[in-house]
Amino acid sequence: MAKKNKKNKSITLVVIIMAVVCLFVGYLVGVNLLQWMKGGNEQVAQTENQVAEETQISNEEQEISSEVTQEESSQTENTESQQLTNNTSQNSEYENLFKIQVGAFSKRSNAVGFRNELEDKGYNVIIKEASNYKVRVIGKETREKTEKIEAELANLGYDTFIVK
Repeated sequence: MAKKNKKNKSITLVVIIMAVVCLFVGYLVGVNLLQWMKGGNEQVAQTENQVAEETQISNEEQEISSEVTQEESSQTENTESQQLTNNTSQNSEYENLFKIQVGAFSKRSNAVGFRNELEDKGYNVIIKEASNYKVRVIGKETREKTEKIEAELANLGYDTFIVK
């Protein structure tokens, strides 16, 4: 009888240990599954590494500016200071105008590249910084006039929507 008790206790112990291991593995699988469904590790890393991205962007900007000649460097600095001034005053300057959102990016460098592409096509573009970088074309005071600009952008193949 003592052997059966000892055997039952060891089986019970093994079952308890296996149950704990299964719960732990199930937890890990569940967390990873939820993370995958929400956008994967990349999205989590974006929020955690936002400061690292900004540092990387500033390092890339420094490398680019070191490759530019002295004359081009001064032109670039003037343009960047104007853009910074535009970004800070954009809220008050364009507050009463409709805007057309053309893109949203998690990386500032992608938003800046897209803004430059649109500016090369003749559009007045701003970047609104929030949880992501929203690229918006400046519209007009009326929705009807802004819809004409939106139609032009749609004909160029951009997904757009109007915001105030």
